[in-house]
Amino acid sequence: MKPRPTVRDRAIVEAAAKRLLPGFRAALHDTTTPDKTLTTDLEHLLAFNEHLLAFNTYEDGYHRARALARRFYEPNDELVEFLAGIDAEPECEAAVAAWVREMGLHPPFAVGSAVTIPGNPRIPGVIISHYEDQARSIVFCEVLGHVREGPKCRIVHWEDLRA
Repeated sequence: MKPRPTVRDRAIVEAAAKRLLPGFRAALHDTTTPDKTLTTDLEHLLAFNEHLLAFNTYEDGYHRARALARRFYEPNDELVEFLAGIDAEPECEAAVAAWVREMGLHPPFAVGSAVTIPGNPRIPGVIISHYEDQARSIVFCEVLGHVREGPKCRIVHWEDLRA
């Protein structure tokens, strides 16, 4: 089976950079820099965003603007505001939905099934719903202090669920 697409995939980063390019150019008030240069710098920022997330660092436009300053940009308030909202999630979600269709994936467990999720040791829980287009399930884990409604549940990729 092909691996799940992620925001680190080159094609996803390139698609996100292409989508973000007009807003980036406008925030820079730049009409002369070649698209290729700006697109490369946007790809760098999207990768930097993943670096911040990987290390649980607070991410915002300021941190991304600092990364751009190291690449010889002069960030302003408008650029910081633009950078606060950049990500590759729309492209990644579209790629995952296409992957789910291509692979013919269906939920491996029914709603209400007892499962375990990643942890050391694995954590017991119960599936309370699915995001079928994204191949993920919402899992209630009482041992983690979850509540059955609201944001206190885990969203887990189907490939990480075990009986």
